[in-house]
Amino acid sequence: MWRDNVSVIVFSDGEMSMNDDVLKVEWENLNEGWHGDYNPEDPDDENLLRFSAYAWSGDRWEYIEDSSYCTRVPASTDEAELERLLRIIFNEFRDVITDYETAQIVSVKKLGERLSWIA
Repeated sequence: MWRDNVSVIVFSDGEMSMNDDVLKVEWENLNEGWHGDYNPEDPDDENLLRFSAYAWSGDRWEYIEDSSYCTRVPASTDEAELERLLRIIFNEFRDVITDYETAQIVSVKKLGERLSWIA
């Protein structure tokens, strides 16, 4: 489900944040590559983005355990595509953390592992 009340903040180097009053999901550029740290001297390596999810606790955002994964998404991806992909991740996590029945079927860890293949 696409939600309209979502705020998007764009930073630099592919970093972006998307949130509503319950959940925040971020793209982070931690200089990760296909085989660990990104190696700009390796023509087969790419600087890949990581997503992380946070829940609103009433006064601050708290990291959701097991919700941070490196993806197959290059940091050089254009902003519109990054927002589209982040919205998919956001909606998947939102459903799991707000719907009791979904949460009983899908763990945050398994969801993150599945979404790490996004490209």
